[in-house]
Parts: sequence; C-alpha cells; structure tokens
Amino acid sequence: MNEQDSTEIFQRIWYLPDNWWTGESHDNLEEWCALLKRRNARQWNVSDKWREFPHIYLVHRPLTFGHSQLVLPIPKNLMPTSNENKESLYFECASIIIKRAIKGFVEAFHTNKLHTEKIFSDLAKRTHSYGEYEKTIIMRVSANENPKEEYKVHLVPYFESNADLCQKRYYSIHRVPDKRGGLIGWLGDTETEVDCWQLRNDELSKVAKDIWKLPELAVGLRAKLACQQSD
Repeated sequence: MNEQDSTEIFQRIWYLPDNWWTGESHDNLEEWCALLKRRNARQWNVSDKWREFPHIYLVHRPLTFGHSQLVLPIPKNLMPTSNENKESLYFECASIIIKRAIKGFVEAFHTNKLHTEKIFSDLAKRTHSYGEYEKTIIMRVSANENPKEEYKVHLVPYFESNADLCQKRYYSIHRVPDKRGGLIGWLGDTETEVDCWQLRNDELSKVAKDIWKLPELAVGLRAKLACQQSD
C-alpha cells in the first residue's frame, strides 16, 4: 500500500491504544493484554507506526452507518504453537477492544444520535441508517487477511431502519408477518449492493472523505469512545 493510501486510512481510524507512538514490541500475553486495555490514543498525527498496533477504522464501503473494521496485528512471539488454541487466543485479545468499541457506539448512536447530524446526512442516506441504534453486528469475516499476521473483525452498527429492511426482506420470502429473521440474508444482499458500486478505489476514497465525511465521523467516534476514560 502506498503512502497516500496509508494516510487516507489513517484519517478514518477512531481507535488506537494510548502511547502507541512510543510503544515497543511485547514479549508475553500479559503485556499485550495490558496494551489492549489502554485508553484511546491522545495523538493522531505522528508516524506510520500505527500499523503495528490494534486499530479500528471506518470502512469506505459501509454496510451501515459507522461500519468499522478492527485489525489486530499478531506479534510473532504470541503466535500459538497449536492451531486449536489460535482462534480462541486471538478472539480473547480482540474481545477486549470489541467491548470498548460497543460502548463507544452506544455513546455515539444511542445517547448522542451522531447519525442524525446534518453533516452525516449523505452517509445515513447511503446506508439507510435511521432511527434508534439497536445493536452491533460482530462478524469474523475478511477475504483479505493473513492469518499469520493479523486478526480482523467487522463491527456493524444496526439501526431501526436496517431492522425494518431486514424484516421486509424476510416477509417477501416467507410471507410470515409475525416473525422476524433473515439477518444474514439481508447482510449478504447489502454487501452485494455495496460491491456493485461503480467506483474505483480512488473515487471511493474521495466520496468517503468529501461527501460521507468519514474523517469527521472518525473524530466524532474518538470523542465518544468509552475508552477515552479508564473503566
């Protein structure tokens, strides 16, 4: 990835552990978990070293408002010898950040209704994200992941309007008005729609920055993130 792409992604990051810019590699799981439990970063305009640390950024092909990806780089000295233990260890580490990220979403979307602000109206319209924030969908899916180097998790805020669309889709298939379901199918359809956007990556980056205001949304999420303060 070139320097411009790196800078563009950095503008969409809303979580980094504090003091990452002075951090060193960690020798054991205890030190690594201590890193993950730090408050959110206080500095955001320093070196490219951020790639070595866990971070959450807003994706530029969002399924819903605030759709983000958590990237957990895996230190080589923490690589388990057994494949059986690998997934559970990485999820245990990721869950520390996921818990705080969800608290941030609750603060941003349930309490402060960030998705209703005028500056983000184009993003809300594009992602059909209106009404109450209901939950966060956590997905361990990534076609672009090196399992020896990183562990990725998608965090997808789910709003009242998204639930209505999901229910309409379910009813159109099953014709059962009093039952809810079909969330996975709705996610699949939504991802297909997003994948069909006729935009090159450079054009999409411009839309994400200038129209959807993802850098500004990242700043808003940083301010609302629960781990700005110690638990």
